[in-house]
Order: sequence, then structure tokens, then C-alpha cells
Amino acid sequence: MAGIYPLETLVQVRRDYYMRVLNTLKSTIRRNGPKPTAEGTEKTRVEDDVMAAIYVIGRPPLQPDPVDMQHLYLVGGSFVGLSGYQGGDFRGATLFATNFSGADLWR
Repeated sequence: MAGIYPLETLVQVRRDYYMRVLNTLKSTIRRNGPKPTAEGTEKTRVEDDVMAAIYVIGRPPLQPDPVDMQHLYLVGGSFVGLSGYQGGDFRGATLFATNFSGADLWR
């Protein structure tokens, strides 16, 4: 998790690294997703690394395009007050118990 937060600073200093950092963070979310469970079992909340990636993605400088979060496992994730997801695409994402309070999702 400690390596995730410095990526936010990197993007602020070098905006040309935005897409590389975004792809790295989304890869972190995919890699740290839970193993498939049987239908009807309780969903596992995302790990701290995923929470950190959600936070950093949601706080970048102006983004050129909406963030593609399709098909990611975001159960229990907190997007509270984040503005970096304006127009974001969450189709197919697993969003059970995900908190979007105060998040700016409209572009």
C-alpha cells in the first residue's frame, strides 16, 4: 500500500504519466480482487491496497477522459467525496456495499 500514494504525487508533477499510473492502479485493483465464491455467500470487502488505489484514482488533477472502472471488484469500496470519477463507467463492476456519498460522478 505504501507504494500507491506516491503515484498521486507523480501524476501531479508529471501529468504525462497519468495513463500509466491509472493503468497501474487499476491493475492493483484487479490483482487484489477476491477469489470467486459460491453463489449466495457473503461478498468479501476490498483490501487496503484497493481502497488506496480507489482514493488515488479519485484525486488526480484534471482528467482528460472518464475513468473506465468496468468489471472491477469494488465491494465495500469508499468513493466518499472523490471527484475524479466524473462520467466514470462502472458497468459490470461489483459494487455491493460500495459508498459513493458525496462523490462527484456526473460530467
